[in-house]
Amino acid sequence: MTAATLDHLLAIIRKSYTDSSLVKITISGPLATEVPYQKIKAKLVVVKKVLKLQFVYSYPNKDVTKNYDLEEACDIIKEELSGRFRNITIIGTDTISQYNPKSKKIDTTQAIIKRASSKTNDKRKQRIVAKGRPFLNLLGISNENGIIKSAKQKKYKQINKYVELLAADIRAAQLTSPYTIMDMGSGKGYLTFALYDYLTESLGHQVKVVGIELREALVANGNRLAQELGFERLSFQSGYISDIDASACRVLIALHACDTATDDAIAAGLAAKAQLIVCSPCCHKQIRKQMHAEETMQAVTQYGILKERQAELITDTIRALILEYHGYKTKVMEFISTEHTPKNLLITAVRIDKPKAKQQILAQIAALKKEFGIEYHYLEKATGLI
Repeated sequence: MTAATLDHLLAIIRKSYTDSSLVKITISGPLATEVPYQKIKAKLVVVKKVLKLQFVYSYPNKDVTKNYDLEEACDIIKEELSGRFRNITIIGTDTISQYNPKSKKIDTTQAIIKRASSKTNDKRKQRIVAKGRPFLNLLGISNENGIIKSAKQKKYKQINKYVELLAADIRAAQLTSPYTIMDMGSGKGYLTFALYDYLTESLGHQVKVVGIELREALVANGNRLAQELGFERLSFQSGYISDIDASACRVLIALHACDTATDDAIAAGLAAKAQLIVCSPCCHKQIRKQMHAEETMQAVTQYGILKERQAELITDTIRALILEYHGYKTKVMEFISTEHTPKNLLITAVRIDKPKAKQQILAQIAALKKEFGIEYHYLEKATGLI
């Protein structure tokens, strides 16, 4: 392994240590027979309120655990990879970096790993959004002592999951400050405030966040709270999603925008060439009303609840395909457990400007529509595909 490659690996480790995104390091493939242990695994732990890297050395008949600070750990890793071991894998919450001995290069892939709930052994949950954040109190989620109210526990979990996912996607989109986020259909602003607080206070990003909400009372309340918190670059404005000028946004979010309002938001993000588009769809009436399946699938659509679920699947599949058509790497995942909300699907799309075969995507969309007797998907018209 060259010195430059080794320095690159250590830089990845230092960064993931600093932002607490490190999940696990694995060093394997001993090169020398005199190496007494066969593998080393490392993870972040907190020892007496100090962040450490915990190494577990795997011997043939036992494991030995040792804790090191960052620079001690880097020195040890450098020594282990300088003739003792050939392989290292660094797993983070959003990327996996692995040294390839054959190509002598570092291979990096995208991956969202669930962040460990705690680095300590005291059973306390370590949330990405700390309980004592002032906005939680002003929004009625916590009391004045920073304790989450019993009736708001589910909302607090939802906020944490949302920020965790969005933070990973923002890193994947390689956004550079300053940038603008537009949150279409921001509602009471729970998630809008949480994201702004995390990006500005925890990550130090220079970001402008605009919440779009039709209900003027919620807009007024959101602006009042933003001023009270000193969130100078967070604001709310009233209006329909389809009427909003989103040309300046680099990140477009639409959570639970009803039916075709989700498509209006996606279309606005595509028109703006946003680097990241995130939506959690709500209602799927436009497709459901058109569905007239024949033959095999008719057995599914004859039952109301199954037809509704099938309409959801088809609607969101076509949305994902249209995003792919426009040059986005798209993922569809569970936003949060149905225990907390039934509206739990999240579509995230990172602009990569490397679209798949467009004709193949259009053929897939056409086949889905034909199978279920669908004339058109609203997003096709909104983006000029038909």
